[in-house]
Amino acid sequence: MKLSNAILRAVLVFVSVCIIQMVAGMLVPMKPVATPHIMEWLLLINALIVGTIAVAAVRTEWRGWRLGVAMAAIPLAIESVNLLEGTVFLTNSQIEWGRIFIHALVSACLSVPVWMLLFGRRDGEAPVHYHPIRAKSRGERAWKFVVSDFAYLFLYFGTGMIIFPFVKDFYATQHLPSAVSIAALQLLVRGPSSSSSAYR
Repeated sequence: MKLSNAILRAVLVFVSVCIIQMVAGMLVPMKPVATPHIMEWLLLINALIVGTIAVAAVRTEWRGWRLGVAMAAIPLAIESVNLLEGTVFLTNSQIEWGRIFIHALVSACLSVPVWMLLFGRRDGEAPVHYHPIRAKSRGERAWKFVVSDFAYLFLYFGTGMIIFPFVKDFYATQHLPSAVSIAALQLLVRGPSSSSSAYR
């Protein structure tokens, strides 16, 4: 697939995902959260996720429903891990975690046909034979997985220190777990899930 064609398809997926999330918001109403620049953040997050997943969609040899379900499942898995962390860290918040998960699930289900339509059919193209994981030994995969896991922990705390001045007032109202518990959650849940997604 030509780069210009892939970019156009990714932009169409991005627009579709934004519309789908608005429709899901009407189907699963939630209490509004007073967050500054929430719309800009949501658009940026959608753009980053769709752009990243589109690279995988172009390179995979999967087609049809298999590709559509896989591409929709990746952001749903990321959102699920984020919600899990939120329920652990933000026990004193009024955030409706269950409704957010249902919203994410509805959005993922509605986005399956979009991914399938825009990236799941490529008639006339030669099949892609790109298998970077199979080409690596188990030992190489293991040490890269461990390095990725610890890199995630480092980036998590590094990013947290950068944004802390902007979120300290909010977190002052929360009962946060100990630093050891936070690190364990990153190493055992979020880090491995991020590393696994990278391998896919």
